[in-house]
Amino acid sequence: MAQQVPVGQWKAHFSYYDAFNVVEAGNKIYCATRGGLFYYDKSDNSVQQMSKIEGLSDVSISALAYDEQTAQVIITYADCNIDILQGNQIHTISDFKLKTILGNKYVNSIYVNKGLAYLCCGFAIVVVDLEKYEIRDTYYLGANNSSLAVLELTIAGGRFYATTIGGIYEADASDPFLASSDKWKKHGIAQQIPAKLSRVITTFRDVAYASFGDSVYKFNGSTWQLSPLYAVSCRDMKVQNGNLLVITSFSVIAYADENQLSKVYGKLTFNLHDAIIDAQGACWQADGTYGLVKNIDGNVTLLSPNGPAYPSNARIKSEGGKIFATTSLPISANYSELGMYIYEQGSWTSINRYTTTNIDTVRDYLCSAYNPITDKIMVGTFRSGLVEFKGKILSKIYTPYNSPIQKVPGDEGSVRLFDIGYDSNQNLWVLNTMTDKPVLKLDAKGKWTSYGFSELP
Repeated sequence: MAQQVPVGQWKAHFSYYDAFNVVEAGNKIYCATRGGLFYYDKSDNSVQQMSKIEGLSDVSISALAYDEQTAQVIITYADCNIDILQGNQIHTISDFKLKTILGNKYVNSIYVNKGLAYLCCGFAIVVVDLEKYEIRDTYYLGANNSSLAVLELTIAGGRFYATTIGGIYEADASDPFLASSDKWKKHGIAQQIPAKLSRVITTFRDVAYASFGDSVYKFNGSTWQLSPLYAVSCRDMKVQNGNLLVITSFSVIAYADENQLSKVYGKLTFNLHDAIIDAQGACWQADGTYGLVKNIDGNVTLLSPNGPAYPSNARIKSEGGKIFATTSLPISANYSELGMYIYEQGSWTSINRYTTTNIDTVRDYLCSAYNPITDKIMVGTFRSGLVEFKGKILSKIYTPYNSPIQKVPGDEGSVRLFDIGYDSNQNLWVLNTMTDKPVLKLDAKGKWTSYGFSELP
């Protein structure tokens, strides 16, 4: 039994499975997810969530990075707040959040170098001093110091290379006047730059590598040249422990050099976003479905804290000593496959197409009802009918073809069950909206009864 939350205090129940960034900081592996931040401590194999309750300034993380020189983790948020973690201390920089700027301030990625963090933002590059905890400078790359969205940044051969929505820009990293867009040169025909947009760039052995479509090119100082690196569905590239990592949506490919494949790390889904490889050869993957995944020679361990599968929640109710949460709203259909979550005895379990068999076609979980006597969970959906689970195993799906449930006239693909609930006699009542008999009853013996408004008592 989980420990009860003291009266007057809060406990956060976040989803830590939609992971998109992972960094190594000493013995800790930090993982950023759409639900928040947590870390895995390799020294004692513990997992620790971090949220506003633990002192972070915000919730929605946009990017994550680690600076070896200052031994600090940099966290940026969707509202542009900045947290810097140093041991057990959290330094918050709010200047960027509070400053009014024309353009999109969202931080797309973070590049760290020699105690500075370069925030690649939707309007420019913002430079943060990690020792003084202050904004040092802003580099505008657009013509005449105008806004230009910067995606990633790297340094190779003493020069900056930035991927932007307008192409790749280059500048002398030692130039003290980089705040002027005149100092940034856009690559074009003279540099033989590929026609496709590049979002990903990194430096390997002091040479800049960038992905263009499904190919990787390297810059030899004057022109871009095709590299033999594999880059289909490339999400990111980074250098770790002497290896160049190409992170695709379905694998992590490590190269000792561009012509020597070192190792390929597999995946659980086609939803990989980021990965690192530590000095012991373990691959730590940020997976959009399973969260933080540790992969050692194909032996996989899932390490995310327990919580709902996704950060989305529309309705929540308590029945039979359990908490039930569904994920879709009855406003409009969006073909959501997020399913539902169940909380009991201090632990969350989730019902969706990845955790439960035979429900691949079930969409838009709107409402639920639980019968503790039979241990049945009933779920009303927007388009898939009434779904019955015995425990957490699919038992039956009621549709217009095997029950009085009706389709919406004029929308044959839609069955809208907006609410359901049990009465004291174990009858299940169902609201089948936009039909001539919108109230249905399924009694304890499995018999259906339909009611129009004129038939209701």
